[in-house]
Amino acid sequence: MICLSREELEQVTGRQKFSAQFRWLRMQGFNVLRRADGMPLVARSHFEQMMGCVMPGKKNATQEPDFTSLI
Repeated sequence: MICLSREELEQVTGRQKFSAQFRWLRMQGFNVLRRADGMPLVARSHFEQMMGCVMPGKKNATQEPDFTSLI
């Protein structure tokens, strides 16, 4: 699982303390885990889905066009 970095968490939440970041993320509806040192863990894929960057259930793979109608 690839997670958001410390810098990204600060930028997204506008907060520097882990506890404040954790609370903000939970209030916004993100699924958040907590590392042993208190740092919030948010999967990058979950963040992108929540922010509307990725459609749920869709892969980011490019699809081949359907050329059957050209024959």
